[in-house]
Amino acid sequence: MQPGDVLLVEGETFMSTAIQYLTTSTWSHVCFYAGNVYQEPTEAEPRVLIEADLVEGVIAVPLSKYAEHNIRICRPVGLSEEDTKAIVDFMINHIGLNYDLKNIFDLIISYPRHPCHGASDGNSLPLAVVSPPARFAPR
Repeated sequence: MQPGDVLLVEGETFMSTAIQYLTTSTWSHVCFYAGNVYQEPTEAEPRVLIEADLVEGVIAVPLSKYAEHNIRICRPVGLSEEDTKAIVDFMINHIGLNYDLKNIFDLIISYPRHPCHGASDGNSLPLAVVSPPARFAPR
C-alpha cells in the first residue's frame, strides 16, 4: 500500500450491517492509508490507517486491525505527490476529532438508493421521499 490509498472494509458489526443495508453495498467502512503515522514504543507495528470510529472518533490504527476482514484497496489515479502529501497532512490533522454523526443521519433519511425507496412489489416499507443533500446525489 502507499499513502493516499483507500481501504474499503466489509465490517462485521451491527452498525456495519445497517450501513450495508442502507447503501446496498458490500462495504461498510473506509480507512485512509497515510503511511507511518504513529507508533508507541510498546506497539509491534506502526499505525498506518486513519479511520473514523463511532466511539473513539478519528484515530490511527495498524493495518493488522483488518487482517481478517474482506477488504478492497483503491488507489487514486493521477494524484500528484504534492496533492497526496496535502491529503495525508489533512487526514493526520483530523486525528482526535469526534465522529461526524450528522452525516449518518443524513444518510439514513435521504440516501437515494435505499432498498425501500421506490419499490413497487408491495413489500416495501413506507418511507418519505426526500431530496438527497448534494454530497449524496448520484453523479
